[in-house]
Amino acid sequence: MKPKQTSVGEAAVVDGVVRSDSRASQEASLLVARHFYPFSDKSRCGEGEEKELGAKLAKNFGRCFGMMVGVGLGTAGGSGDSQLINFAGIGLTIGGGVYKAGKTNWNFGVGVGRKFNAKVLGDGFKEGAPPPGTETQVRYKTVDTEAKFIYFSTSW
Repeated sequence: MKPKQTSVGEAAVVDGVVRSDSRASQEASLLVARHFYPFSDKSRCGEGEEKELGAKLAKNFGRCFGMMVGVGLGTAGGSGDSQLINFAGIGLTIGGGVYKAGKTNWNFGVGVGRKFNAKVLGDGFKEGAPPPGTETQVRYKTVDTEAKFIYFSTSW
């Protein structure tokens, strides 16, 4: 996922400038998701007796295109603190082998969601800049931020 705000691990004021030891502008997360194919007739993507290209494409679009909802499991971005659910999102998906038990199924998609409790620099603090006012120590805050994501899932 790619959160809108970059999360940080730890930071310090060194020689009058804010320096962080780790930053995360992209993060990996274990995604627990549910996929929905509302227009599928419960057939495998690509199956069908249609002979005309237009009819075949229209039928397969309904079988293969859907949506997903999911939650991410893992750490709160940048802080290393453990947290059961650190992300929730929705997205569009394209899939194959849908609704067939015992067959390999796959889903690929893109979406948007919220990253929870990302640790960021406090107000007025910027990486590579002097601390605000007379501050001598870095302050942090945790924020919920928008995050875009891509995913791939499979089952067999």
